[in-house]
Amino acid sequence: MLPDAVIAGIDARAYWDYTLGEIQAMIQAYSDRERRMLRNQAAVGYCVASITGASVGRYINSKNQFPTAREAFPGLFDDDSAQQADWGIMRNRMADYIAAKRGIGRHDS
Repeated sequence: MLPDAVIAGIDARAYWDYTLGEIQAMIQAYSDRERRMLRNQAAVGYCVASITGASVGRYINSKNQFPTAREAFPGLFDDDSAQQADWGIMRNRMADYIAAKRGIGRHDS
């Protein structure tokens, strides 16, 4: 188990100070982290292949559209329009609050 612990980043000298459960937890955490990293790399590889295919398709047929960054990497680039709309609502509420505190009515006509 010592070689697995060292691979997981546990110092060989500190290894003897840990309980079996702690060592197993650290090895499992390392394994999970590596698996997540591999999944991320696989997803990036898939996206690159997809974008390459779209680019070749566009070269062959000019009617094909090249995907945007949001389409190519879904979930990575969040849509900011919802946040901007929320900001506009909060700005109006704050203006109403300030106007009420100052005794001035806000007129939006």
